[in-house]
This record gives sequence, structure tokens and C-alpha cells, in this order.
Amino acid sequence: PPGTGKTYELKNKYFERYTVRQATQSPEQLADELAGNLAWWEVIAMVIMDLKQVKVGDILKHPLMLARIMNANVVNKAASAWSTLQAHTKLDCEHVNTKSRLEPLLFEKSADSFWTIDEKLAEEQIPELQERLKSWHEGPQSGTDEKCYAFTTFHQSYTYEDFIEGIKPVLSDESIEGQLGYELKAGVFKEIARKARANPSRQYALFIDEINRGNVASIFGELITLIEADKREGAANELSAVLPYSRESFTVPANLDIIGTMNTADRSVEALDTALRRRFEFEEMAPDLKTIEPAKVNDIDLQKLLGTINSRIEQLLDKDHCIGHSYLIGIKSISDLQKAFANKILPLLEEYFYNDPARIGMVLGSKFVEQRINGSAKVDLAKGPWQDDMDEDRILYTIHNPLELDAQAYLSIYDA
Repeated sequence: PPGTGKTYELKNKYFERYTVRQATQSPEQLADELAGNLAWWEVIAMVIMDLKQVKVGDILKHPLMLARIMNANVVNKAASAWSTLQAHTKLDCEHVNTKSRLEPLLFEKSADSFWTIDEKLAEEQIPELQERLKSWHEGPQSGTDEKCYAFTTFHQSYTYEDFIEGIKPVLSDESIEGQLGYELKAGVFKEIARKARANPSRQYALFIDEINRGNVASIFGELITLIEADKREGAANELSAVLPYSRESFTVPANLDIIGTMNTADRSVEALDTALRRRFEFEEMAPDLKTIEPAKVNDIDLQKLLGTINSRIEQLLDKDHCIGHSYLIGIKSISDLQKAFANKILPLLEEYFYNDPARIGMVLGSKFVEQRINGSAKVDLAKGPWQDDMDEDRILYTIHNPLELDAQAYLSIYDA
């Protein structure tokens, strides 16, 4: 239910499980961090800047390139390196005949097939890659916390392209007059899967807040099947899928957990994909009255107050619509309590019992909801044929402003 501390639980309990304290990176981890998700030309540029003059075989043996290859799922690595080099070779290079070129044009090839990079252009156009190369030379970092998780929140416009991979617009270099280009970008799931695959000795996690608020069938796509335990990488029934944009063969590593939160009072829960439901284990987070501190304010027992409200809501609706303890945590004065009711609890009840104030009265009592007969506030309605259908004795209700009610009104909720 709302207010039971789901996101708080993630941050203060689950994040800790996937954080390695005072970890020392391995060279392989550093290489993966620096190059694992870059474009091929970017990694090749870093390798050539590092080695100065290389042949293709030297590029393929470099640790940075090995980290990229591990995530590439390509059959012919040498051919991929060759085509990338030629596509980004300077136009005035006489030893490359490829007509189709892609910006940036940085590489040069000698007559004896050694490759170099124009260092001046590299300094101007790819300074961020030079910084990554500097980090590579500085070596693995020690004494730092390593976060083996990623966090995202689903919403109605969240897409497969955000989650797995998609083609994203990028603004090209200013020398090309700000031309808009496009490139393939890994989504949050593909990126954390890559990290988990690169370090199989550790457990990784993807946390998805409000998992029910997105179109989960569309967002997960073919991963609906791949996330099952027996379909994971290395499992008995391992399955892979070819991703539609990159055409890469993709599997879900076994050391990647997927942990989501959802609000059971949210109407979008009803639309949660059945296929996704049966792939998850569910852990209920009910209101915990014992966590409400201080327990009393102006002789009002806050734990008993919330317990009474929730028992009535469960009677009228169900337990999934109970009100979480977080709404009353930290209440130190009657003013705080009034604000909590006015800004959080009463609006929630008005949503639960839309256009039915009598049920709000059943939950909070007559101090909060006053019944009145229409005759006590008679209104002259416009004359017409509809007048005969009016129920002159229809019961109306007034919901009082919680900010204007005294402590006795709040006590009356559970101590009538």
C-alpha cells in the first residue's frame, strides 16, 4: 500500500546488499568500465592513442579492446576492426580506398599497414577519450565503494528503447554546423547486464521503482522469456534473443537480480502483465504501526489512530488500500498531524472513495464528515421538466478541513 516505505526499504536495505565496501577494482573491471559500452571506433581510437602505431592484431589484443569485444557478440572480430578503421580514416589517406566514411575522420594507414591517429584532431574532437585513457594508465582504484546495481523508475512514457536499447539523437560536432545525428545507445537493463556478465563472481541488481506504472509487456519485450531463472545464461534451458536494433545475440546473466516496487492501491496494478507476475516472487509490505515515533501527540495515540483507520478501510475496500505508517512518522505536534491529514491522508481517502463522502465518514467519523439534509440549505433550482426527477431529500455531506479540527476530533476517530 502507499506510504509503507517501499523505496525507503530499497535505499536503506537492498542497495547495501549490492554494494561492495572498500573494493579494489581488477584490471578487467576497469577496462570494462572504461570501454565496455563505447562504440568500436572510440575504443580503437583509445588503443591507437595508447600504442601510437599498431596493426589490427595489436588492437585486438589490447585489454580495452578485449573488454569491448566481450560485449560485442560479433563473429569476425578482425573484420569488424578493419571496417571500423577504414570508415573513420582521413579522406587524404592514399592507402585506404573505402569511399563511405563516417565522422570523425581520425585514422591514418601507412603503406606497410600500420595504423596511427591524428593526435591534434583527437585532442580537439575526442578529449573525453583521452581522459578515459588517462584513467586506464592510472590503474584500478582501491578503497572505494562499488555499486553493483542500477536504479530506474517506470512511467507511462518509458519505452523498450530506454530499457534495452534504441536509436537516440545526438548533436554532432560544431564543425558540421550542429547537424543532428543518431546512434545506438544501450538502455539501463542492457548496461547493468553487461556489467554483471563482465564480473560473474558478484551479484548485481536492477531496481525498478513503480514497476506497474509502465507498459511492462512493451518495455521488457523479448526479456519476458529471458529473465526466467532456467532461461538465464549458463542455465539448463538457456535462451538467447537477437536484439532488433543492434542485431546482437543477447542473454540475461545468472548473477543479475531484478527487484521492483509497486503500489497495490494504484489502479494500474490491475493491468500488470500476467506473464510478468508469474516470473516474480512477491513480498508484501504492510503498514508497520510500531515504527511510528513518537507514538503519542497531545494524548492522541498515533499507532491506534492509524490502526483504526486501516481496519475500517480494509472492511470497506481491502487491505491493499490501507494507509502506510510513513504518513505519521515524525509527527511532533497537533499542527503536524493536521497537515498530514489535510495534505496526505484525506486526499487519499477522497481518491479511494471518489464521490462517496459517506464512506469517508465511516472511516474518520462525524467530526470530519458532517451529514446534512438538503432542506437545511435549500437551493432554488432552475425550473424545468427535470424538476420532477429531483430527490429533495437527498443526503449531502460536508467534509471539514482537518486544519481547523482540534485534538478532540482526532481522538474521536478511535475513541468515540
